[in-house]
Amino acid sequence: MPTVPYKIDGKRVAGVTTKIGRYKSADSLIHWAWQCGMNGLDYREEKKKAGDIGTDLHNLAEEYIKGNEPFVSKDPVVHHCFQQFLEWWNNYDCEVIWTEKTYTNKKLNCGGCPDLLVKKDDKYILIDFKTSKNMYGDHLIQLGAYSELIKLEDGIEVDEAIIVRFPKDDDQTQIKKYSKKDLALGSKQFKKYSECYETEKLINKVMRRKDD
Repeated sequence: MPTVPYKIDGKRVAGVTTKIGRYKSADSLIHWAWQCGMNGLDYREEKKKAGDIGTDLHNLAEEYIKGNEPFVSKDPVVHHCFQQFLEWWNNYDCEVIWTEKTYTNKKLNCGGCPDLLVKKDDKYILIDFKTSKNMYGDHLIQLGAYSELIKLEDGIEVDEAIIVRFPKDDDQTQIKKYSKKDLALGSKQFKKYSECYETEKLINKVMRRKDD
């Protein structure tokens, strides 16, 4: 996962997830934060814990895919998610094109770091790992944007995308596939979000302007 800001010609640009997140409904997050409070938990700490679990799982998966020896996590939830990953990955026969590749693109004016691109049965397949409680529409929008980045920067047409969700609890590993048509829909929505995001920046600039 990226640890440095995305930049184009030395100028910082937003990432795909930042642009999508700006227009994501906050209803479920508000309810979750309320539930944390009712249970005597600080929602900020719980949110950080969830993010750390996802980051650790991605790092472990990346090292394993590259053939390196991943660190042993002391977090039982991370360990649980990684064991699910191992069970899935060791039974998934494919050619790895790359893992965790960082992109920026002037046309989309954004950056992104997709998890994994593989080739299987003569098809390019984009794979995304999740540890979220469920799969959501913004995940498809994210994959659509990543597919567009890959096409614009590498000239590769993504034929299919897969989300593999490794639950933090005892639920089963969940796999969902998306066709080229699905990805085109996600990309279309991302471009709308991106346009709104950039227009909003201009509006905010106007509102901060000091008139004489």
